[in-house]
Amino acid sequence: MARFNNTKRIHRITLRLTDHEIDKLRKLLSKSRGDHTLSQLIRRMLFDKELTVNTRNASLEEVKNELILMRTEIRRVGVNINQVVHYFNAQREVIDKVKYAREVASLYQPMVQLSDSLITHLDGTLRLWLPK
Repeated sequence: MARFNNTKRIHRITLRLTDHEIDKLRKLLSKSRGDHTLSQLIRRMLFDKELTVNTRNASLEEVKNELILMRTEIRRVGVNINQVVHYFNAQREVIDKVKYAREVASLYQPMVQLSDSLITHLDGTLRLWLPK
């Protein structure tokens, strides 16, 4: 606390507390070894601890939400393709296999569209994040 004792304090901050909050601070003060006043205790609590600051990147949030939606859709299409391939392999007749092969082919089109959309979003995001 030596670094605070030699400094002239000219700025005042007013803080309102509830009875419960002030009781908690007084209990902390009674357990503290080096602090003799609430002011000293609060200064130590404020300045002797590291703070973690979290920031939010709105553009990242939008991209994250889009990617979550795309992932969900890709999984749905993948499940459908797996089901059709299972049916395909279970068939003995060639005509039935052709039917399921066409069905699988039609399921790949949404995957192509999703992958194109994914690439477009990633390209736009990378332009924002990468140095120019």
